[in-house]
Amino acid sequence: MSKLEIEQLIKECLEPKRNAQKTLYQLFYGPAMSICLRYSNNRNEAVEIMNNGFTHVFTSLNAYDHRYSFKKWVGQFMVNASIDYYRDDLRMVLSEDLNVADYLTPEVDTGLKLNSDNLRAVIRQLHPGFRIIFNLFAIDGYSHDEIAKILNIDREVSESNLYKARTQLHQMIQELN
Repeated sequence: MSKLEIEQLIKECLEPKRNAQKTLYQLFYGPAMSICLRYSNNRNEAVEIMNNGFTHVFTSLNAYDHRYSFKKWVGQFMVNASIDYYRDDLRMVLSEDLNVADYLTPEVDTGLKLNSDNLRAVIRQLHPGFRIIFNLFAIDGYSHDEIAKILNIDREVSESNLYKARTQLHQMIQELN
């Protein structure tokens, strides 16, 4: 669908036309679900997160700036919905006594070739607090300063939890060998 067609669809969603909303939902279901699956424990949680994200998308459509990619705009809502879903778990993990002395990334040379589905399954096994920071940093490209601001934590906590996530991932991948 072209950018012009998406803009027309957005305009119809604002009227609000239910068929336009359904079409927009269906059009961005795949990319949105992909993001939510990265952050969730299972498909049911991902669907719940995605639907919460789309609720915010539809109530915020009038704030969309047409100069930017709508797909990325929707994606940001899905990331935010995922973080919101796990906020209580995140507080528990992030408030633990953290050892922030060592941030070296473990060397990962397992000899095991993981496909994307297997890798997502391994990442999904991380505690939600670690998984969120890992996804924000390693997949979505946020810096530790940005993660700290998003999650209202210290930069060192983000670094420490990324280290712990990578260590756990390394151990889980080793166990697959």
